[in-house]
Amino acid sequence: MIQETKFCIYCGKKIPADVSICPYCGKQLSQIPESQNTEQDNVQENIPQNEAYVSKERSYTTPERNYPVNSQQYSNVLPIRRLLLLMILTGGLYRFYWYYKNSKMLKQEFNEDHSPGLMTILLFIPIANWVVFYDLIDKWRNAISSKGLETYSSGINLVIWILTGMHFWVIINIQESINEYWRLKQPNLPIHRNFTNNEKILIGIIIAIIIVISIILVAIIIIAGMSTTYPSTYY
Repeated sequence: MIQETKFCIYCGKKIPADVSICPYCGKQLSQIPESQNTEQDNVQENIPQNEAYVSKERSYTTPERNYPVNSQQYSNVLPIRRLLLLMILTGGLYRFYWYYKNSKMLKQEFNEDHSPGLMTILLFIPIANWVVFYDLIDKWRNAISSKGLETYSSGINLVIWILTGMHFWVIINIQESINEYWRLKQPNLPIHRNFTNNEKILIGIIIAIIIVISIILVAIIIIAGMSTTYPSTYY
């Protein structure tokens, strides 16, 4: 004898057509017409299209989601070509930002207990600037040599910095060794060879200051020339 069946609207289980309470979930089914959703055992089972009859055992595929991609992370290596251009375009004033940037990276890398901003301000104070400059380059020298890399002499670079004023050469010499450290520490990160946004802003500010100062100096010279009186020559 073929037994008629139906699906429970609550749990989706197949149950006899003549029951009014689902034996699986215990829900009351008396209000549902028995003629609805019946089928024979020898007929292939088809899940009804009505959403109310969808089985809880049905599996779903999670749709793909577009998650925001993190911004590109670059290595801390500073290409010498870029460093040289920054020094030239800023008239050598980039050395102050260079000091601040390396002081900040030193603090982040080794949890140094110092203020990069305060240390940079001390660069403008005579004698103190030698102390803070030596402190920075010597700490970087220790970090670089701890990796087994060939590095510079902190004392010699400080003497050259003080006596010759060859700041370009000293900074490039130090940066080459710092770059070797970051290449070893961040081998898989790409090198940022173009100017960063901060560097572009810095260049723009310094160039604007240089232009303003130049205009003021030219104006002073012109005014001074116009106000100068020359003694009259009588024949």
